[in-house]
Amino acid sequence: MTISATVDRGDVRRLSQLFKDVETFTNKQTNDLIKQTMIFAVQSAANATRPRKGANKSGNQRGGKLRKGDLFRKLETMPASMGFWYVKKTGSRPRPFKLDRNLKKGELRSRGLKRVTKGIKKINKSGTGGKWTYIPYAGTKRNEQDKRFQIPFAGLGKEGWYRSLKKLGDKKNNPTLKRNRKATGIYKVKMSFMAMEVINRVSYVGKSSPAAARYGLNKARNKMVKLYQPRVDKKIQKMMDAR
Repeated sequence: MTISATVDRGDVRRLSQLFKDVETFTNKQTNDLIKQTMIFAVQSAANATRPRKGANKSGNQRGGKLRKGDLFRKLETMPASMGFWYVKKTGSRPRPFKLDRNLKKGELRSRGLKRVTKGIKKINKSGTGGKWTYIPYAGTKRNEQDKRFQIPFAGLGKEGWYRSLKKLGDKKNNPTLKRNRKATGIYKVKMSFMAMEVINRVSYVGKSSPAAARYGLNKARNKMVKLYQPRVDKKIQKMMDAR
């Protein structure tokens, strides 16, 4: 599942009067303004893509600002929908297994079992059963050496946005984590006259942060108005004063 941010003719129409005024009073062209809008949209979409930790004081995210906790899946109490899980009390590596009913204390004792209530929370990629699923876990604390806890390519969702910035012309704000340098094909940029689209091809982003693209576009439109409207108003006022 991919997620995309698109600055299309509809977005241009909503900003059309501002763009026209900017073209009239500055050297900026519509296509340049569309590209700048998209850069703002991508930056904000990356900021809205989980995890949202590691922001600096101004609230801006950077691809390298992942905290240690962002590299590992959480250990949580499993919901009732996961069913009844148990594990044998003996054995060096007890493996949880599932039964179709809730065993009473006497049965647990006689069979040498204990309930497993904790699970490693992860994105459900199957497309069924909700956004999250759990890996039943017999322990009580996170084991960072256990690969089931380790998030492969942690932070890649953000990079799916950040890496597109270089192609959009922003060469300063496209950090790449060393751990993810081998990951390729994680974004796509489509450009045409009066339209532009950036696609984040990291599959889990559509589930973990489905509103990131729309959030990015809304923020981008607000930024463009805040950036250019005062300039336009100032130019217009100067013209009126000169009459």
